[in-house]
Amino acid sequence: MRLARVLINTIQCANSVVRLSESVLNRRKKIIKKLQKKDKKANAKLHKSSKPVYVSKAEREKLAEQTESVQRDKEQLDSE
Repeated sequence: MRLARVLINTIQCANSVVRLSESVLNRRKKIIKKLQKKDKKANAKLHKSSKPVYVSKAEREKLAEQTESVQRDKEQLDSE
């Protein structure tokens, strides 16, 4: 009977130690993950995308009209 109680107590102590170490590891893991996320954001800010800025269809049409009108003006000046 006494041996059973001692075994139960040692098992309970071992389980609490395992839970304690797991909670420490989980806390450490969360901190590391948080810091890695912060580093990733900082790195993303340093390296801007080389992707060209989106220009809407309406803007492209305006630009095309402007270039056409400039070319027409140049042709008219050259022909005169």
